[in-house]
Amino acid sequence: MKHALYKLTIIFICTLTLAGKSNSLTTLYNDAVRFSPDLETVKATVEQSIGVKFEQYYNFVPLPLINYDVNNNKFTYKDGTKRDSHPNALTVAISQSVSAPKIFNTISANKAADSSKAALDAEHSSLLNSVIGQYANVLSSYESLMALKTQAAYLKKVYEQEKQKLRLGASTKANVAQAKTSYDVVVAQQVDAKLSISTGLNQLFLLTGVNYTTLPQLSSDIKLNDTLTLKNIDSYKASTLSDNDNIRASKLNLQANQNQLYSARSGFLPYITYGLTYTNYHDQSDYLPSQTIEESTVTTVGVGLNLANNPGVVMQQQGIYDEAVASNRGVVTDTLTQLSTAYESVLASKEAVRRYENAVKSAKVSLKATQASYNAGSMTLLDVLNSIQELQSNETILAQKRYEYFTYYAGLRALTGESPTQILKTLDQTTSKGVNLRNIAI
Repeated sequence: MKHALYKLTIIFICTLTLAGKSNSLTTLYNDAVRFSPDLETVKATVEQSIGVKFEQYYNFVPLPLINYDVNNNKFTYKDGTKRDSHPNALTVAISQSVSAPKIFNTISANKAADSSKAALDAEHSSLLNSVIGQYANVLSSYESLMALKTQAAYLKKVYEQEKQKLRLGASTKANVAQAKTSYDVVVAQQVDAKLSISTGLNQLFLLTGVNYTTLPQLSSDIKLNDTLTLKNIDSYKASTLSDNDNIRASKLNLQANQNQLYSARSGFLPYITYGLTYTNYHDQSDYLPSQTIEESTVTTVGVGLNLANNPGVVMQQQGIYDEAVASNRGVVTDTLTQLSTAYESVLASKEAVRRYENAVKSAKVSLKATQASYNAGSMTLLDVLNSIQELQSNETILAQKRYEYFTYYAGLRALTGESPTQILKTLDQTTSKGVNLRNIAI
């Protein structure tokens, strides 16, 4: 009868878990992308940098000049004769210059635009990590809550049994009080788990702008160690150095500043000017036939030299470049350190999941044996309560470790520069059941 009630409780919990339609992790991330004000800010920066790039391109476009003059001349001679003349002149010209600073400034603007795009990719990866982290907090708290509910049902049964035994003189008030205390503690722990779920859902709302009532759950029949496969650390390092978004943004920013320095240094170099001018002078009078008096086309190519190159600008750009070099070195070092930590965290959590899966199995066997021994009179109520507590503790830690492994794995792949879409494609394969969170209230 005791085991039948325990199984009935598990069936009830599974039914609760399957209720509701699940949102995929991809859905959560896409909601966050649409909602995130930080992404909008970075997108605006990208637009500005692209505008600067095209502004530099425009500096190479020949500058047009169109000028049309019309004169109205009236002459009165001594003999009283009057004459009118209406000369007009059309001038069409284009001109431009090509210099080393212009070329380097254009290259710099291109690198700066690419850097801002890489920074936008980095913001997407950061957003993915935030969404996955908050999701994992909610679901690990939910699974802890389910384990606590199972244990509460079991402890309530033990408590009722002890009260019945007390009435029959087969137990003591101390045993009843002890059973009641253990039951009350587990019920109180459920309040903490519900608070953690509520807090996590609020954080998800801040990220996505959506109040979720259902979330996907890690499938219990999927072995994370087999689905979320790992490569060796050297492979991850190579990918990180070439594809990590923060490193790419930093390197491109360094190159942009380097070309700004080249621009400042090359101000004294000769530059080329070119132009083309077309002129048509036409006269019309009341005493002569209309005629074109002058028409000319002049092409000019020249070389100029700036003798007033400002050394202060060079010094300023040198300082900015040196700062970018130091910053890039720090970004690379910091990112590789994060990668090593993430990789070690994945390995540690992977091993922890395996250990606690075995611990939960052992704790269930231990509880069953302890209950049987207690019924036979060879073990005490305290032994039963300790076995229940051990099982609940192992189940809670297992849930935490499974979602830690899930989170660390996503973060590791994000550090290598892999796109959120590809990462989510793998993560969604590990989830199936939709958890109904609508009626979970403190």
